[in-house]
Amino acid sequence: MCVRLKGRTDWCFPGGGREEGESMEENARRELFEETGALEYDMYPLGIYGVDHGNRFSWGGLYAAEIHSFGDVPAEFEIAERRYFKDFPFDNARFPDIMPGMMDWLNENMIL
Repeated sequence: MCVRLKGRTDWCFPGGGREEGESMEENARRELFEETGALEYDMYPLGIYGVDHGNRFSWGGLYAAEIHSFGDVPAEFEIAERRYFKDFPFDNARFPDIMPGMMDWLNENMIL
C-alpha cells in the first residue's frame, strides 16, 4: 500500500519519524494507522535499511503488514489518498533514491 500526502502528487510507503521514547515497532504501528487507517493487521519486521545522502546517513526499520480492516484516515492527518499498486510508479515516487531499491529487495525476497 502506498500513500499520497495532502498537497503532493507523488507516492511513498507509509512511514515517518519516531517520536521520543517510541520503539521502531511502535513507530511503524502508529504511522500505519495515521497514514492508512489500518485497524486490524498482522505486522512483520523485515529489517533495517540505510541511505547515504552524501553529507549524512539515515536509517529506518522496514516492516510489512497484512491489513485485514481499515477505518477512515483521520482528517487532521497528512494523508490525502491510499492506494495499492500492481506496479509502483517509480517516475512519481516521493523518495526516488530509495524506493526502487526497497521494491527490488522486497521482490527478490518474495515479500511482494
